[in-house]
Formats: sequence, C-alpha cells, structure tokens
Amino acid sequence: MNKTVDILKDVNKFQKCNHFPGVFQIGRKDNLCRNISRLRRVHKYQYDICPQTYLLPEDFNRFNIDRAVKQSVFLSLSRMIIKIVCGF
Repeated sequence: MNKTVDILKDVNKFQKCNHFPGVFQIGRKDNLCRNISRLRRVHKYQYDICPQTYLLPEDFNRFNIDRAVKQSVFLSLSRMIIKIVCGF
C-alpha cells in the first residue's frame, strides 16, 4: 500500500491531520488555475467558475492578445491584481 495511506491508518482518534497528499493542487492559486483551465478545455462551460486568469510569465502572450482584443474592457478597469507564482 501507499506509505501515506499506511501513516494515516495509524492516526489515533484524538489526532488531527493538517495536510493531505496532493492538497497543493487546490491550495496554491497557480496550480488551481492550471487545473481549472484544464477542466475548461475538456468540459467547456461547466467549469466557468472563476474569471479569466493569466499565469505570468508563461501566459504573457495570451494576456497581450486578449488585452488587445478587449482593449475597451481593460481600459475601464482601474486596477489589476498581479501575483508572482511560487518558485519551489
């Protein structure tokens, strides 16, 4: 069996588990964005649950193309949030 499963089987009733295997796939915003984008490609509109997101620098070209197409929308927005992808 998986080593993690064996460890979790040995947890006593009074113990708590703070981390689960693979939780970083939804806990980190960049990984969550990649996973939602992948689901959107497969299932189209069923996963239209968050705004269009760009992970820079890898999505920089797509961002510039979308910005040029939707110039009037971007000009009406006064602020943008930019976050750096975690590097570890």
